[in-house]
Amino acid sequence: MRALPSSLWPTQLVTLELLAQGYTNGEIARRFMIAPKAVETRVNRLYVALGLSPDDCDRDKYSPRVMAALMWWSEQPLSPGILASGTAVKDDLEGFPNWL
Repeated sequence: MRALPSSLWPTQLVTLELLAQGYTNGEIARRFMIAPKAVETRVNRLYVALGLSPDDCDRDKYSPRVMAALMWWSEQPLSPGILASGTAVKDDLEGFPNWL
């Protein structure tokens, strides 16, 4: 998995975090208090910054949104709630996307 570029702006990082947590574009728009179309533009620019532009992704195999989320989650530290067996405490999974 590629590392997140250090050149991402703070708003791009927040957008990526919300995207990775499963927020829709509409929910992100409400969070930033901007138009949904502005979020769509912001997300598409984020994909380009991450090297995941729709032209670079095989849409039959990979969703740029999922790949961006995986990039974000791969850089998050493990929670103390992750047990040695690999199972997680329920509280640590609250808000965690089910598809990961």
